[in-house]
Amino acid sequence: MSIVHKKIEHTVRDYLKNNLPFDGVEIFDVTYRRERAGNVLRVIIDGENVGLEECAKVSNFVYEWLDNEDLIEGKYSLEVSTPGIDRPLRNQKDFLRYKGKVCKITLINPVGENRKNFKGKIMEVNEDKIIIYVEHESKHFDIDIKNIKKAKLEIDF
Repeated sequence: MSIVHKKIEHTVRDYLKNNLPFDGVEIFDVTYRRERAGNVLRVIIDGENVGLEECAKVSNFVYEWLDNEDLIEGKYSLEVSTPGIDRPLRNQKDFLRYKGKVCKITLINPVGENRKNFKGKIMEVNEDKIIIYVEHESKHFDIDIKNIKKAKLEIDF
């Protein structure tokens, strides 16, 4: 990724985190990439009951701001979406929000009997660890948040 792309991401992320005028909507991620079809600015929003209407409002807000700022040279596409139902869990706040839900976790360093992968229900969350319950094993596991490489919600049908 170029320095220009990183600067655009950083500028857009900071502006939206501090100026987004919609209650209950927060910025989850911002990326700016060169793709086959051209440059794409992706803004991912999150919050309680965030859906298509909020995506449209944020899209209009971002387009208006970018037009006034002239931050991006040339043509680009703007995509505003939500993280989706199998969203990544990136921090303690995310785990707290989805307590009681099932997630998949991959660890950086193995625990127990050289284990790195878990799928279970988020039971407890504190500053430095989460406790998940793996149903098919009838076991609880304490997982250090700093040891989590990747975590995402599982679609539970």
